[in-house]
Amino acid sequence: MKIKFLATGRAPKTYKINGETINGYDLSVVEYGGLFIWNEEIEKAGIRNAFRDEDGTLFVTLKQCVISSKIPGKKAHWRESEYMDISDYNATKCYVVPTGVADLAEGKDYQIVKGLDCTGTEGWTITEIKNDLV
Repeated sequence: MKIKFLATGRAPKTYKINGETINGYDLSVVEYGGLFIWNEEIEKAGIRNAFRDEDGTLFVTLKQCVISSKIPGKKAHWRESEYMDISDYNATKCYVVPTGVADLAEGKDYQIVKGLDCTGTEGWTITEIKNDLV
C-alpha cells in the first residue's frame, strides 16, 4: 500500500494501520476501477481518497492536521505529500509540505513543529527558530 497526506484543519492524531485496514476501516474492498465513496465512517478514519491501480497496489490519501503559522502576521500554506510506502509511516512526522516558506519566514530559519491554535486544536505549524547567542 502507498499513502500520501493532505493538509486539513481536522485529522486523526495518528493512524493505526493493519494490512489494508486504516483506523478500523477496511480498504481491501477497493478494486481496480472501482468507485471510492466517502461517508462519515471514512471521515472519522481520516481517509480522504483511495484507489487501486491495475497492478493491485492500493493508494490512499490520508489527512494531516495543520494550524496557523506561529510566525506573527504570516499565513502558512501547505501542499500534499508525495506517495510513500506504508512501511515508512511514522506518526511523529509531518508529511505535508509548507509552501512559500522563504516568503513566509522572510529569510529566517524556521522549523515545522506540533502546536496548538487558539481553539486548542493540535496540528503541524511553522515557527521561527530563535538563535539566542549569549
